[in-house]
Amino acid sequence: MRETAIQAAREAGDVLMMSFRKNLEAKRKSSGQLVTEADIKSEKRIIESISNEFPEHSILSEEAGEIRRSSHYKWIIDPLDGTNNFAYGFPYFGVSIALEHQSELILGVVYLPFFNELYVAEKNGGASKNSKPISVSEKGLNDALMIYESELYFNDKEPLKKLGKLIDSVFTTRVFGAPSLDLVSVASGEADICIHLTVEPEDIAAGGLIVEEAGGKVTDLDGRSWSPYKGQLVATNGKAHSKIIEYLRGSSFQQSYN
Repeated sequence: MRETAIQAAREAGDVLMMSFRKNLEAKRKSSGQLVTEADIKSEKRIIESISNEFPEHSILSEEAGEIRRSSHYKWIIDPLDGTNNFAYGFPYFGVSIALEHQSELILGVVYLPFFNELYVAEKNGGASKNSKPISVSEKGLNDALMIYESELYFNDKEPLKKLGKLIDSVFTTRVFGAPSLDLVSVASGEADICIHLTVEPEDIAAGGLIVEEAGGKVTDLDGRSWSPYKGQLVATNGKAHSKIIEYLRGSSFQQSYN
């Protein structure tokens, strides 16, 4: 299953790179998000690869929705995380593939085709980048690079104000618009904190597991156990996780997203 996921991610990445920075047409979904022909082609390649090897496994994918089958295994797929970046020619995009067994995440693969970076984690097996072990950083809150999601700019501006104290407490803050890539940045120590408040399972399933297996901590906004289906998560190197949860625990902030 690990090799199937890796091969599917690499093949999907090849599909994406064939269209990247070309004259591709982007359409808006009902949610207002963009979708391109590359999304569809990448998803088709991944689903075909998985279904050929494991025809009984269920699949949840961003564009195709849920394909329910008889197995206790379910693949969670984002064929193009960072579609807006991709459509604008910004290379911060990737492929995310996770595998659940009886509702427990057991495998995560994130592939960044522009950078040829492959992140892989198996439950209780550690995490790697291009086959080399990775681990989270040792930086404290004051030295941290924090990534948060761009959805803050499309919702009520009040939640952004509520994050002000936290933003002032870290060294610097970035918005990149690709949750799975944000998470592997924490897993590899390139970033230290990642906060996502309105995300789909496909966005975070693989990346969340990779962070945990790299020694990081992942919870919901209350500091409780996370699930890709909760629609939100906080992922850190663990050094100041509890302090970050304190900042986020204000009722007026959480009511905007719970």
